[in-house]
Amino acid sequence: MIKFCPIVPVSMLDYCDEFQQVMVLAQLYRDNATYRKYYLDQRSRWDYMVLDNGEAEGAQISSQELYDIAAELIPTVVIAPDTFRNRKETLRKTVEFITKYHYLLEQIGVDIMGVPQGETPHDFLASFAALQSLSEVNWLGVNKLVPPCRTEYLAFDEYHIFENCRKNVHLLGLSNPVEGYFARQYPCIQYIDSAIPINYGYQLKELPFDFGDRGKISSSTQFFSLPQPHADQWAMIRSNIDQLQEWL
Repeated sequence: MIKFCPIVPVSMLDYCDEFQQVMVLAQLYRDNATYRKYYLDQRSRWDYMVLDNGEAEGAQISSQELYDIAAELIPTVVIAPDTFRNRKETLRKTVEFITKYHYLLEQIGVDIMGVPQGETPHDFLASFAALQSLSEVNWLGVNKLVPPCRTEYLAFDEYHIFENCRKNVHLLGLSNPVEGYFARQYPCIQYIDSAIPINYGYQLKELPFDFGDRGKISSSTQFFSLPQPHADQWAMIRSNIDQLQEWL
C-alpha cells in the first residue's frame, strides 16, 4: 500500500498528528515560526519525513540553507536541489549537493532524494537513469510535471522505469487521483504527497477518481494561509483523504 503525505495549511498542522508520514516544505520551515516549531517539536512522531527543497513552488532555497534545515530537523530524506525540466542543471546541482553534504547527512542518518527532470521524455529518462546510478542517491522523487505527463508512465510504464527501478520512489505532488491507483502495481513507489484532497475539502467538493477533461479545481494562491476549516469543510477533507487512501 502506498502511503499518503498530506500537504496542509499552517492552520491545519495538528491534523498531521494522525499520519505516520509527512512532507516539510523548506521555505515554510525557514519563514514561518509556527510551522518550524510544530515540526521540530513533533519530529520523533513520524516514521517518514521528507524535506522538500521548494523548487516546485519557486522558492529560493540555497543548498546551504537546505542542509542547515536538514541538520536541525533530521528528516528521513532531503530532496536535493533540482531545476524544473532541466536535466543537465538538475544533475549538476544534485552532484554538487552530494559532494558537499552527503557525508555530513549520512552521519546524522538523513538520506538524499534525487528528482529526475527533462524537457522531453528522452531527457527525463536520461535523468532518471543518471540519478538511479548514483549510490549516494537513496530515493527518487518523480515530479508531476514530467513530460508528456506522468500518468502515461504510470498507466503503461512504457519504458519500464518503475518496473525496473532499484530505488524507492516518492511521487511528488499527486496530479490526478487515478495516478495513485495505477501506482499501486509498482512496489518501488512508497509514498505520494498532495494538497488536492484538502483543497477540494475546503471548497466542499468530493474528490473525483479521475479529473478527466474537467481538470482539477484551482488551489487558493494563499493555500498555506487558509484559516481553520469549519465543520463541513473538515468533514469533506477527511472524507476525501479516506477515499484517496482507499485508491492507493
